[in-house]
Amino acid sequence: MISARRQTAPSNQKKLRKPAIVLTKTDHKRLLLLAERFAEQNAGLADFLLSELERARIVEDERIATDVVRLPPKCGKDIEASA
Repeated sequence: MISARRQTAPSNQKKLRKPAIVLTKTDHKRLLLLAERFAEQNAGLADFLLSELERARIVEDERIATDVVRLPPKCGKDIEASA
């Protein structure tokens, strides 16, 4: 008699989850503008950025933790100025 064993996928074949994305409203707005402007130059990259922005959790600027990486203020102003 052959025993039935439950087969499990090797650990390297497990589906990898994407990390959570948390953005402030300000950074989300700036990145949306960037994706929209970049769409003509590189539609694939713009689509990827937009899909990542869609899955992001948006929080008020004041509610973001102090150890979270944000867009530098000058970078954001440059993006907004070119709108």
